[in-house]
Amino acid sequence: MDFITWTDKMSVGVDSLDADHKKLLGIFNRLHRLIREKDETEKLSLIIEELDEYAGYHFNTEEKILSLCKYPDLEVHKTHHEKISKTLSKFMAKHKKGTDLAKNLEFYDFVSDWMLRHVLGEDRKYVEHISNRNNKKVG
Repeated sequence: MDFITWTDKMSVGVDSLDADHKKLLGIFNRLHRLIREKDETEKLSLIIEELDEYAGYHFNTEEKILSLCKYPDLEVHKTHHEKISKTLSKFMAKHKKGTDLAKNLEFYDFVSDWMLRHVLGEDRKYVEHISNRNNKKVG
């Protein structure tokens, strides 16, 4: 069973970004299952690396779309992405030095908070702006 299940409330109204968010949630849910199962093998390292790589790809894509839509709070949104990326990089470095992230509640809280607070909070802030831009193009 997934820890976080995608709902329509998470949608930002852009299919490609919703697909990215679904993929990130999928990676997180796989990570959650491994941690719950106490699988401390290289699978955990691979999933953490996948999360880091896909997050970078997603943040870049999202920022390009927001730039094209002339989102007024883009710089603030970029700052949130940079903070997430830096924190994830710190955890990656700790993991490579031997820290067992499967037992690290701080890491787990960080990823949970990112998935829930950022996607449901920060990303939802641009939904109305994008929707209004799309309606102006159509109407």
